[in-house]
Amino acid sequence: MKFSLWPYFGLLIWIGSLSGQGTLVDDRFYSPSLDTVRWVDVHLPPGYDPADGARRYPVVYFLHSWGDDHDDYSSSLVPTWDSLIAAGAIAPAILVKPDGSVDPWQGSWYTNSARYGLFEDYIAADLVAYIDSAYHTIPESGQRSVLGHSMGGYGALKMGFKHPDVFHGAASISGVVELRSFSDTLFAWATEDYEGSGPLLPQAGIYSEILYSGAAAFSPNMDRPPYFVDLPFDAAGSRIASIWSRWLQHDPGILATKVAREAYPALYFDCGTTEALWPLTLTFARTLDSLGVPYRFVPVEGAGHSTHLEQRFTTALIFLDSAMREK
Repeated sequence: MKFSLWPYFGLLIWIGSLSGQGTLVDDRFYSPSLDTVRWVDVHLPPGYDPADGARRYPVVYFLHSWGDDHDDYSSSLVPTWDSLIAAGAIAPAILVKPDGSVDPWQGSWYTNSARYGLFEDYIAADLVAYIDSAYHTIPESGQRSVLGHSMGGYGALKMGFKHPDVFHGAASISGVVELRSFSDTLFAWATEDYEGSGPLLPQAGIYSEILYSGAAAFSPNMDRPPYFVDLPFDAAGSRIASIWSRWLQHDPGILATKVAREAYPALYFDCGTTEALWPLTLTFARTLDSLGVPYRFVPVEGAGHSTHLEQRFTTALIFLDSAMREK
């Protein structure tokens, strides 16, 4: 069944509701910040009635990883979400999964960029405004949280730190939570694509593509064809200070220092102890300790970057639910 809920675009496909499960709405809307129509999956809780505006719900926004889009995580996040609501472990709420992918290198990093467009504004402003207009939400920051995995974990922290007036809670699953010591890891990954010889080109392999996607988000250069980015280090792996400083403007550890103490989001993050991101996550935790701000950090023993996701989503969602209940 198709029907219109909002004049911007409003084409919705009601996928269906099963007993004990929520309903998936495969939606799309016009984003003024990107000047285009974007897809978004909206998971409505059991009992949600489009005709009943009296009952309203909190919202959790989920940001996907690099290389994915709004349709992913249907076998891990969504069943976990449904099970937690059915068990009464979290309150009925709306789960929103926007599309954060972008050509040519797949990942927007949920960042405003001359190369990619205004992806931060697309999430924090356009998407939130649309969801509040089209669905029965509680349109208050205290009843909104943002969760993400990998690139999405980075995006969740960025949203929490830069827009605490929009999102009360922020949770990162294996996110890139610290950039200051990330360049050595990133360069090592990229050189694996061509076994240490040759130029750093985006087509060399997956890690080189991730490098270019980050550069397109954090250090775009529209006067430098054909890729229109500045890389943060040279072919030998040495940082280029003037470019790396542009990346650091987007470092979650630095963004954390700019948030007013009274506005600090409810903060959760985890990392698998076998991940390359593990040392960076420990550095991020030390940064938060130095600031004296509250947070919850869960080391996941033996986990890799994308393993044990159902367990990890469960812990993060219960944390966010508790934070929103306290508001």
